[in-house]
Amino acid sequence: MARIVLYRGRRSLDHITRRRMARRVAAATNEVYKTAVLLVNTPTRSAGPSKVGEPPHKDTGDLQRRIFAQPVRMTPKGASAKVATNLDYGVFWETTVRPYIRPALLKAWPRVKRVLTRRDTGLTARIQ
Repeated sequence: MARIVLYRGRRSLDHITRRRMARRVAAATNEVYKTAVLLVNTPTRSAGPSKVGEPPHKDTGDLQRRIFAQPVRMTPKGASAKVATNLDYGVFWETTVRPYIRPALLKAWPRVKRVLTRRDTGLTARIQ
C-alpha cells in the first residue's frame, strides 16, 4: 500500500489552499491508480507466469478490478489518499514477492510530483 502526502509545514491551511490541495492529491492518486492497473494488465496466457520481483500477471483480472483509490483525507497539516486492494492475495503479493502498487507510485512519481507542486511555493510532496 502506498500513500502520498502533501503538506505545507506547520502553518494551518486556509480553505482555498485546502481545496486546491485536495484536488491535487486526488489527481496524483489517480495517476498512481492508473499506473497500478496497467502494471497488472499483462495476461499470463501470453507472457507466462510473472517472475519474483515483477508485478503479478493476470489470470482472471480480479486483482486489476479490485485496485482502488481511497478518497482524499484532509488534516490540519495536509492531505493524503491511498491506492490499495482489498483482496487477500493482492495484499500478500504487494507485501512479499510481487509488489505492484509501490512500483506504480515510483513509476508515476515524476507526474505525481509535477501535479502536486506546480505553481505553489512552499508545498512539499513525499512518499510515505
